[in-house]
Amino acid sequence: MTERRLTILQLNDLHGYLEPHPEVFRGRGRFNYRACGGLARIASIFERVRTECPGEVLAPDNGDTFHGTFVAGQSRGEALLPLMNALEFDAMTLHWEFAYAVFPALWGPDSFNWGAGMGRISNAAAFVKANMPLGLPGTLTDQQAWDVALYMNSHERPQDPRYTGSVQGTRQDFHATEDSMYGREVAGKVLGASGAPKPFKPLKESRP
Repeated sequence: MTERRLTILQLNDLHGYLEPHPEVFRGRGRFNYRACGGLARIASIFERVRTECPGEVLAPDNGDTFHGTFVAGQSRGEALLPLMNALEFDAMTLHWEFAYAVFPALWGPDSFNWGAGMGRISNAAAFVKANMPLGLPGTLTDQQAWDVALYMNSHERPQDPRYTGSVQGTRQDFHATEDSMYGREVAGKVLGASGAPKPFKPLKESRP
């Protein structure tokens, strides 16, 4: 068995800082400040290590990246996207980035219902290919876009407003196509078997 070396370039808690900044460290019983970060400096380190270890580098970003500074907050993190993409991370997680609340639910009770156009795999795949990943639209292959769309539409969501009283009846009338997962069994559960649609509740007027 051939032994290989793997170098991990881990980045986390960037907090939106584009340039070097003072950071507090604790050591030997006291606090001290040192200049840290700076995406240009980080990029040079990444480039040097990847050059020294071609094909043997894994670069994950562990979140708390797109918030924390005025630039990040005002742009909701979008100003950092081209800079982070240039670092070519292999994987990324998000933490407080979810506080921006700019991404709608893809499944579950707060997502679009089974009667929506996105409920068709072909429509969802077209949307995914044109808009994802965030900041890199049009970079997925057709197969990758279809895989994402199928995974997304293989989860439960609110009932089709045209519900006829039975899942199979509703599928026969409105989803009798390979393009819809409604009424199919996934992981032991029939999608759409959530009962009748919940009644619409209009928002109360806030004015007295």
